[in-house]
Order: sequence, then C-alpha cells, then structure tokens
Amino acid sequence: MTVETAPRRALVRWSVFATVVLAMLMHAIDQTSVATALSAMQSDLGASLAWIGWTITIYSVGQILVLPFAGPMGDRFGARRVYLLAVAAFTVMSVLCGLSSGTVELIIGRFLQGLSGGVLLPVATAIVSAEFGADRDRAIALFSTAFPIGAVLGPIAGGLILTFASWREIFFLNVPVGIVLVCAGRALIRETPRTAVARVDIAGIAWLTVLLLSGMVAITRIGSFGEGWTGPASVAAAAAVSLVAGRFLLRHLHRHPDPIIPPRLLTGQRLGLMNVMNVLFGAAVIGFSALLPHYAQIRYDMAPIAAGGLLTVRAVFMIALSALAVGLLRRLGHRPLLLTGMAAITVAWCSSRCPRSTAARSCGSPSAPR
Repeated sequence: MTVETAPRRALVRWSVFATVVLAMLMHAIDQTSVATALSAMQSDLGASLAWIGWTITIYSVGQILVLPFAGPMGDRFGARRVYLLAVAAFTVMSVLCGLSSGTVELIIGRFLQGLSGGVLLPVATAIVSAEFGADRDRAIALFSTAFPIGAVLGPIAGGLILTFASWREIFFLNVPVGIVLVCAGRALIRETPRTAVARVDIAGIAWLTVLLLSGMVAITRIGSFGEGWTGPASVAAAAAVSLVAGRFLLRHLHRHPDPIIPPRLLTGQRLGLMNVMNVLFGAAVIGFSALLPHYAQIRYDMAPIAAGGLLTVRAVFMIALSALAVGLLRRLGHRPLLLTGMAAITVAWCSSRCPRSTAARSCGSPSAPR
C-alpha cells in the first residue's frame, strides 16, 4: 500500500506521524501490560491460569488472522477510514474488556481487541508512507520503533496501574487515548487513493483459525486430566480437530493459486526444520516471558510494578543486544550465536527455579523463605 500525495507542511506531517505512532504505542503497550495483571485477573475472575493466559495468546491470534485482510481493506476502502474504524473498535473493545465479569467475556473482548489492533499496523504504515513521500523510508524506520518502545513501557505501565488501581483500569485508560486519536485522525489524516485488490484466501484463514483455536484448547485442557474421563476426552477431541484442520490447511495451501501461506515458505530449502525450531523457540521464550510477571508475584511475592519491570529489563537488553548481534553475525556466523543464545536462555530458565531464599539474598532482600 504505497501511494503518493501532495506534500504538506512539516508540522502537519509530523503531527500525522505522532497520531499514528501513538495508536501503535497504545496497541503495543496493551499487548504487554496485561501480562503484569494475570495474577490480579485470575484472583478477581476466579479462573485457572490456563484459561486466564488466553487473554494474552488470543490477542496475538486476532492479530495474526486479520493481517491478510488489513492491507486489502486499506486499499479498497482507504487507509484513513480503516484506521479510524480500527482505533474506534479498539477503544470500544477496551471498554468491554474492562467491564468483563467473567473469563469468557474477557477472552472474547481480547480477541476482538487483537483484531482491531492487527488492522492498525498495515494501514498506519500506508498513512505514513503517503504523508512522507520520498522520505517514507526514514519515517517508516522511525515508526517501527513503536513496538520495542511499547515492550519497554507496557510492563511498567501495567505495574503502575495495578499499584494504584485494578486490572480493569489497564483497559479503561485506552478510552481517552482512543477518543483523542479518533478526533486527531479525522482532523489531520488525509484519505489515501483507493485501488482494486486481489481476493483474500478466506478459506485458508478459516482453516488456520480452526487449527490455532483447537490446538490452544487441547493444550489448555491438558491440565484437566484429573477431572475423570471428560478431561482426557476433551484433550483428544480438540487434538483430533487440530490434526484434521492442519491436514485440510496443508491440502488447501497446495491447491489454492494464491494461498495465505505459500507452501514453499513452510518446507522449501530447509525451511521446514527452521519453522519447527522457530515455533518451539517462540513457544518457550514468548510463553515464558508472558507468564514471568505472574510467576514472580506468586513465587517471590514481588509487587506488580517490580514483576512488570522484569519484562522491561528483558526488552531493553533485547534492543541493545540486537545491534551488537548484527556485527557478531558478520564475524562469527549464525551457529555460534544461536548456540550461545539457547544456552543463555536455558541458564535463565534454570535460575528462575531458584528458591525464594536464594533469590532474596542475591537481591539483598530480607524476605524469609517459604
């Protein structure tokens, strides 16, 4: 979605830039701040950790599923219109999440929130590209920093909110921000030209949805084995649905002329092994980090802001070391960096199992062991 429009004054262009970046920051911060609130949500809603964890994963599922639609929607209906609708929907879904009285309501709200947030990235990129013209490369590079900044600020913001209010305020604070963004967007953002778009692989997205959701249910229900025969039966049923959906998805990808995921990106030229490693790596590292604040709060009695700070420290080091890794990659190649990184992650996992007394002494805390 690259379009050219007549240039405007620098002040107006950077005001548009600030508007769309603030929307992306709201989306990114909301994605990470909720991890700090898992303990509070679990206690308030009386849910198991397995199901309350869906508030994080279902948000990402919504983003994944809507991305193939978002670009064509901006091309067909105009990036400005789609952007304003996405921000408005995200704001409304934030209200619904904050008002949730049960886990199911919260999960549905988070899924719809993820759908709205997933639309923002392609259309916001198109708006910035159209506004800055020949300078779009620098503007988009600067625009892309919204996500790492959100990863740094989100956990701290969630911890601060939980210190002085409840987990519901994490969602309610999006409301005034969303209203300001809609008003500023209507006043500043110009509509981009509309173009014809190719058909989206709806069937592929449908099979992918069934695969992801059934797989998530199967994993979640593993903890229900102690519930008699219904526990294993529910796991087996969800796993069977997942396998069938995966089989039909693979067949669809090989038959569709323009599939959602080209088959060569799944299995071609050693990509199959790399994709398996990426899935396992993401499940371990992202899953671990998402639950880290909750773990720190229940094992070490850390305050929410301190537990959220663990993710902030992680994000800061990731940003800092990524620049260093580029230089090391050219000198050493990918294998030493991969092995060193995996070893460091393993050591970090093992150290997180340290008894509370050991952790307290290492941190200089007078806390007594459990």
